[in-house]
Amino acid sequence: MTRSVCVLAALCLLLSTSHQAKEKVTWHDCGKPTDLGKVHNITVDPNPLHVGPVVVTGNFTLYDHVTRGSRVETVINMGLYSFKQVYSFCDMAGLVSLSCPFKKGPLEIVYKAPDSQTGPIGSIYKIDAVIKDQNGKQLFCLNMTIPL
Repeated sequence: MTRSVCVLAALCLLLSTSHQAKEKVTWHDCGKPTDLGKVHNITVDPNPLHVGPVVVTGNFTLYDHVTRGSRVETVINMGLYSFKQVYSFCDMAGLVSLSCPFKKGPLEIVYKAPDSQTGPIGSIYKIDAVIKDQNGKQLFCLNMTIPL
């Protein structure tokens, strides 16, 4: 069962908050020179987060085609708690009206998170996501910090 979209999957449950965050969501490209893709930008609007819908936009470049079998491996850390999830890249992309296969070249993913999600106020979520192609080769790596 898919729960979110692409690298932004884990973010969807965290980004719509019930208060005004004081710090901004930040991200870092943790990719390697051998990756088969590149993360150019992740934007979160509004940033810092506050009550209401949130739009997350990711801009990427694929250096090779991506087909079924590709996956997103995430680790979400909040204090002493850590959650690991693996998602189908193609299934999650379907949630924003994209479909596999993806041709090499630019890729933009836009996700509109609803305004009904909440997280513990004062928490900081750290998300590490590694996206792999259908052959298990790394496409992207992304780290995000989400203060609530």
